[in-house]
Amino acid sequence: MRPFWGKANDEMFRGFVKPMFDIFTGMMKKGVNVVTYDAPLAMYFYGSPFTDPADPIVAATTAMYAGESLGLGTCMLGAVHPMIQYGGSGRKFREKHGIKYASREGVIVIFGYPSVEYRKGIRRTFASTTFMN
Repeated sequence: MRPFWGKANDEMFRGFVKPMFDIFTGMMKKGVNVVTYDAPLAMYFYGSPFTDPADPIVAATTAMYAGESLGLGTCMLGAVHPMIQYGGSGRKFREKHGIKYASREGVIVIFGYPSVEYRKGIRRTFASTTFMN
């Protein structure tokens, strides 16, 4: 397929998408949910044809802040979006859950009660910082 979809897409498929599906399906056969980790709440953020591609990400980030302020753990899952948007099973899923628009950008955020409580955050340093006037 590389001649049709280019080098970057081919590398992404071989190095990320295919291994991801292998892991998802392998763990599903074992009865382990590594997609949503059986989270009690999953919210799907996607755009309509009239929105900016960044809008779902901004909304998902805001929802994560809200969840964290309530003491919930959150995790953004970007790998699920293509499964919802493409293919026959994706169409059925969208119809079943009332997802009106096909969207180029989208993300799922899962919420739950964390099993671990951290007392300190990780101190990080930036490799470089650029300021624009």
